[in-house]
Amino acid sequence: MPWARLKGVKLYYEISGLEENPAIVFQGHGHKTWTWQVIDFSSYYRVITFDRRGTGFSSAPKGPWTIEDFAEDMRQLLEYLKVERAIIVGSSLGGDIGLEFCLDHPENAIALVMNGTLHYLNDFHRQWIDELIAGKRELSNFGARDFDWQKEGPLQGDPEFAKTDLGIFLRKIYARNEFTEPNKQANKEQLRAARKIDFRPRYKEMEKMGKRIPTLITCGSRETMFMMTSSYEMHLHLTNSELIVIPDYYHASLREKPEIFNADVYRFLEKHGLFNPKRRLD
Repeated sequence: MPWARLKGVKLYYEISGLEENPAIVFQGHGHKTWTWQVIDFSSYYRVITFDRRGTGFSSAPKGPWTIEDFAEDMRQLLEYLKVERAIIVGSSLGGDIGLEFCLDHPENAIALVMNGTLHYLNDFHRQWIDELIAGKRELSNFGARDFDWQKEGPLQGDPEFAKTDLGIFLRKIYARNEFTEPNKQANKEQLRAARKIDFRPRYKEMEKMGKRIPTLITCGSRETMFMMTSSYEMHLHLTNSELIVIPDYYHASLREKPEIFNADVYRFLEKHGLFNPKRRLD
């Protein structure tokens, strides 16, 4: 099995595509999250996916954990795989990990893509995470609220998609990679790490980083209003960045509507000379 035994953690990873191609790392809530991206991008890149600590088949070291820990795990994994530089793609918390990675190790990043990523939390999102930690709600249902008068925040995914044959099929795939009983504590450790996210003190570092690393920021119009304002603030402070708010797009839409997300990423990479759709496969 493809496990990397690193300092303090054992990570499960998968690689597809051709070894000589540019490396692109998709990282989020387990490697199976990126099923459609692996299928699509492996014709043009060396695609790397992995289960971050506490998810899927990777180990769960004793907490507490930090965003810096997740970014360091990824750095060690790339070093283990002898990948000097890579395009980093992250969704949700994975976007924060990608941003942390690029700030701490800019020499190892070619470009950065963040989808549905908050670079700091407001009171509603902290409350939402507290309720997740306490087991009062499920991660896959409703997101955080934007206003006191709201009973719930927006849905995380399209409820109609979940009823389709493809939605049912994907749910079965993800179920095989869910947390086992001993790792429920690991889920809480990830949430506690996410609760502390605040990149605002690093705005000047972000501006400097953006000059070296082109960045694409995407979010959906069906996410929280705070997600859109946070994405805009990141865009303002990341030099050379691009922001796309995708219409009728949920937090989970990169799995439900991968053709939209993939097309935006391809266009962004081609704009920066990082994608050749006519590459020969000999």
